[in-house]
Amino acid sequence: MVGKIVIGTLKSRKFGCKFIFSTQYIKQLDAIADVLEASGSSYMLLKGSLEDDYRKVI
Repeated sequence: MVGKIVIGTLKSRKFGCKFIFSTQYIKQLDAIADVLEASGSSYMLLKGSLEDDYRKVI
């Protein structure tokens, strides 16, 4: 499944599409973190996010 996410995410950048992943903390995205970074992802951290999440995004 990660392979399909990689291909879909990289192609989405070409067409200006954005995906929204809703998780409780960033570590839940470790399996696809490299793909998200390569695709030019943006992050939105909400009130109550852990300090570690802020460090990982920066």
